[in-house]
Amino acid sequence: MSHIELEIISNIVDKRCMHEAKKAGVTPLFFRTPEGAAVFDWLWEQYHDPKHFGEVPNRQRLLRAFPSFEFCPSPNSVNALYTEANHAYLLKDTEQLLMNLNNMLAEGYDAADILAEATVKIRDLQLEATDTDGDFLHSCADQLVTDYETAQSTGGITGIPYPYDPLNDMTGGMQDQDLVYIYGRPGMMKSWLLCVIAAECFKSKRRTMIYTKEVNKITMMKRVISVILGIDYKKYRKGQLDDTQRDAFYEFMSLFRELSEDWEGEVPGMYFVTDEGCKKPRTVAQLMAIAERVKPEVMFVDGMYLMRSDDRSAQKENERVKSISRALKAGAQRLNIPVITTSQANREGKNSINVGDTEDAAFSDGVSQDADVMLRLFKAEHPTIVGGNSLMVVPKKIREGVPTPFVINACPSEDWSIQQLSVDPRMFKQLMDQQEAAKGGRPDGSTTKPFQKPRKKGNFRE
Repeated sequence: MSHIELEIISNIVDKRCMHEAKKAGVTPLFFRTPEGAAVFDWLWEQYHDPKHFGEVPNRQRLLRAFPSFEFCPSPNSVNALYTEANHAYLLKDTEQLLMNLNNMLAEGYDAADILAEATVKIRDLQLEATDTDGDFLHSCADQLVTDYETAQSTGGITGIPYPYDPLNDMTGGMQDQDLVYIYGRPGMMKSWLLCVIAAECFKSKRRTMIYTKEVNKITMMKRVISVILGIDYKKYRKGQLDDTQRDAFYEFMSLFRELSEDWEGEVPGMYFVTDEGCKKPRTVAQLMAIAERVKPEVMFVDGMYLMRSDDRSAQKENERVKSISRALKAGAQRLNIPVITTSQANREGKNSINVGDTEDAAFSDGVSQDADVMLRLFKAEHPTIVGGNSLMVVPKKIREGVPTPFVINACPSEDWSIQQLSVDPRMFKQLMDQQEAAKGGRPDGSTTKPFQKPRKKGNFRE
């Protein structure tokens, strides 16, 4: 095996940076030596195995599978090594081409045949050597084959898995460059669902960045931790966990005490960002600058509509949010990661349960065009758990799949599992309205009574 292939594989294993390798373009078809191809193919299968999705095997596991493998890690990044290897392969392929052409000339081949052979080969080498603003289909053939074989081996999940099978079936997981939009009326547990998805990314060993405008940083951390560990959030917040859950919490915290910010080991990084200490709300450009330093594999934005627009000409609210949405989509494409964000549903669409109807989203003209996935949330009381909730997830837009509503248990006292794989949205909405009417509240998620302007009575107000 060539030294540079050894170095690339060694760095991927030691730094747990398979995602970085994938973004750089490293696939099983990249390797030229049989041993390099075999070892990386095994790493690729392990990384995409649904039983431990996102896990990069350590040295011990790799050596059990390939006892003769020689580790030679280095401080170089995988991206730099990949670039160096490509240049070396290009030089080798060029030398081989010249040798083949000389052999054809020496063997008396017709000049026209030699030129035809040279033209095709030189064109292919030129495509490999030149950065373009697009790609021919044939230049992406290897990547398309790799993507298909990965989907075949993982049951169709080619992105970062959601915590819910119906969403994975519809989307194939969170795909790179996706903008996922979670929205609903106030009190619909949007921030909680974002925490549940972020916790699943942590379990999948994905480096995660969370920016929150809705709640403070420590509260968001506590929510994510409660989901990861499956502990009672209310008791955790009050310091009343039972012995088993308290021990689980302390053991979990001990994993992070000695870790540095650039840790690349088994425990994935989870970076939290707020506007604490900022004179003004952050813009998307400022957020993306942080992301370029942190290098997350997935980013969450809680309350995107509260951010500040980079476009100073966007004066109206709808224009401002449209600018933010466009910038988030552009950032997802530039960083090549999925971005999941939360926002509001408008008052006019508070009863909108129709799949495919995105007009109920606040500032819908500005966000529905950019979003790849749009999920509308409706909350009702749980039928069996006192103090618990049921959350209906209505996919309003799935760019690559067929939307199917489903219901999850939304109970911060440990249960966020699937309740119903499919549901009639109308029946759920009727139940939700009945429950709110019984409490004297409103069916749009708020339990407070609407404000009524006092009536005049003489010179006084009632």
